[in-house]
Amino acid sequence: MPLKDLFQKQSADLAEIKKNFIIHGQVKEAELLRLVHLSSKGEKEIRPLATDLLLAPPSSNEIRYYEKLIECLTRKTSSPRKLPMPVLEFLLDTLVMTEKLPPEPEKARFFERLLRKPTEGLLQNMFSKPYPLQPFLRFLSPRAFIRESRHVFRPKSLSRWRILKNRLLSSSPGPPSWARNTLRDLAPLRSTKVMGKDGPQGGGSWLLRGRVLLAPPGRIHTPGHLPPLKQSRWSGLGSKKLQTFDEILHFQGLELEAMRNLCVQVSRQTGRVVLSLHNATLGAAGGWAHDPLSRHFSHRALFRDFIREAKSRRACLLQQHQASMDAAETLEDIWDQRILHPKIRQALWESRVRAELDHRFEEEWQKHLKRAFALIPSDKSSFSENSSPCVWPGPLAFHQRPAIEHLLTQAHERGKNWKRSLLSLGGFIHSGQKLLDRGRLHELVIPWIDKFFISSKRREDQTYLTLLIKWLHHWGGQPLILFWEDTGRAREPSFFLALEEMKKGGHSMRGIGVFDSHGSSRREEASGIIAAEHKNHSFFALRPFTDTHHPSGLQQLLEKGASPSANTYDSSWKDDLCFLYAGTQVADLLSIQTTPENWTPWVRVHHGKVPFGQYLRSRLRQQIGIHPVKRRCVDAAYARWANLE
Repeated sequence: MPLKDLFQKQSADLAEIKKNFIIHGQVKEAELLRLVHLSSKGEKEIRPLATDLLLAPPSSNEIRYYEKLIECLTRKTSSPRKLPMPVLEFLLDTLVMTEKLPPEPEKARFFERLLRKPTEGLLQNMFSKPYPLQPFLRFLSPRAFIRESRHVFRPKSLSRWRILKNRLLSSSPGPPSWARNTLRDLAPLRSTKVMGKDGPQGGGSWLLRGRVLLAPPGRIHTPGHLPPLKQSRWSGLGSKKLQTFDEILHFQGLELEAMRNLCVQVSRQTGRVVLSLHNATLGAAGGWAHDPLSRHFSHRALFRDFIREAKSRRACLLQQHQASMDAAETLEDIWDQRILHPKIRQALWESRVRAELDHRFEEEWQKHLKRAFALIPSDKSSFSENSSPCVWPGPLAFHQRPAIEHLLTQAHERGKNWKRSLLSLGGFIHSGQKLLDRGRLHELVIPWIDKFFISSKRREDQTYLTLLIKWLHHWGGQPLILFWEDTGRAREPSFFLALEEMKKGGHSMRGIGVFDSHGSSRREEASGIIAAEHKNHSFFALRPFTDTHHPSGLQQLLEKGASPSANTYDSSWKDDLCFLYAGTQVADLLSIQTTPENWTPWVRVHHGKVPFGQYLRSRLRQQIGIHPVKRRCVDAAYARWANLE
């Protein structure tokens, strides 16, 4: 058939199949097979169109369609290796969801054939993603780890791979989730830099990189001196890139120090309590820069007076001002609807998909459903019938996918004490301001990390923040609020647009630097601006460090290998990096993730793995001179509520 006629026929076939999807919501098996054929052997222009229709069809029931597609592919495909890469990725994604081979023998054999003899292209794809070790590693031959299959390998080299494979399988899966190894963590071992002509070299780099994967998980409690990354092991990077990352973190330490110093200076200049709001996630780390509440007080008696007055104020709000409790409850409900409930719904949907793909998860799904609807209002049919309210998550890393049990526990804990803790914050501000007015206290800075504003929603997400400011001004002692938000945009960042809308609504707010509507100020001038205008504005929005605009992601910075300077450091390098907060409460404030992150969420320190977020927080605090001490009960309780841990 002439090429022109063949192209027209294939185009007509695609149009007909798409029409059937739209009309009937599903298609016949023969049409699915036709799509598979066109996606791999169709004309060049047809293949991507067929693949898109195969994997993202206009189906009325997405989950049922995927079940049918998997059934068709596993029964009718004689050679899995010949399927197009996007289709193979989809099939592997289903294993990521369950971490088990399907219970049906025919499907299980299909995946076994695929994993036992993968192509080099598929292997590179697998080792570039945060796939769980189970069940992939179980079926991969040790030869799959060797990048150049044409080499003749020494038995000793293959034996080392078998030993490592068995030890990894015996230690995974298991808690904590951030410490679990992935296929991506094994990728550095396939690097030609640690491979000889005949496979892995004896000892040296290969053994060092292999042993780090087997390090036991731990946590940083009282760390003492933390080594730099170049003296540790992280994400399989070499010493040169780790040194560049160390230099980036040095400037982040300067960033935190600048935020802390500004807050303290402003509190002293104005004689007001400063409430330092750090918007997660870009501005979150600044909350770690501040001392515990008790360290602002020169002696214990003064701190006891502060706590006594704060408790009295909270009791007054609880007993005499029902309006304050009603407003606090409204704030809690709005926060839950913005942040927590969407995550729970996403996790429920994933649990449902897992149960649909593998009936062994049905009991778990029903348990999750029952617990969720005891906590959040929703329509059960949105998860148990034909609708698909959420997104197919893909092969997310463990630290990007919060367990539904954790989310439900978080919802339960917030319901118990969030409102009372907000009233305690109001009491702290009220009591601190009294002491400042009497000259018994020089300054008081109270930090709070939270998702006050969702930047991806641009202008739309204003309600929570405006109601919170209103509550603080009416019931919370009228603090001077510094709102720390970061952005990689040089013009009209999301919060700038929202700030303008809030000011139009009558709220007295002031943007500085990139958030200044008049463009007449710089971040470096913040101290003088706040001191001069704090009687007219109680809310100031600013970036953590400077308004320098050199937006580069971490990958770009490490690839360039150029150390930042005071003139080039852009604090927005942290954008979209989840691993930075692994092991901290900030991780709970992340948005729903849809793109897999390939950075390792742990770092090896002192012969063990620790969460990268804990390492980062401890190291930054160490750099700016905040040394860990045993905190008082009030400090610990507030830090927990304000997401500072």
